[in-house]
Amino acid sequence: MRQWQRQPVAAKPEGAGLGLPLTRALAAANGAALAIESETGQGTCVTISFGPDRIVGV
Repeated sequence: MRQWQRQPVAAKPEGAGLGLPLTRALAAANGAALAIESETGQGTCVTISFGPDRIVGV
C-alpha cells in the first residue's frame, strides 16, 4: 500500500466536514471498527477493520 497525500486546493482546504461522520457510519453499518491515530507534525493513520464474516474470498 502506498502513502496518500492531500493535493493542494485553491478553495476551502478544511472541507465540508462530512468525511469522518460518513466513514464512521459506513463502518458501523458494516460491522467494522474504525481507529484513528494522529500525531502533530507526523500525520494521521486511519484503519478500518472488518470482521471475518464481512470478508468475501477472492
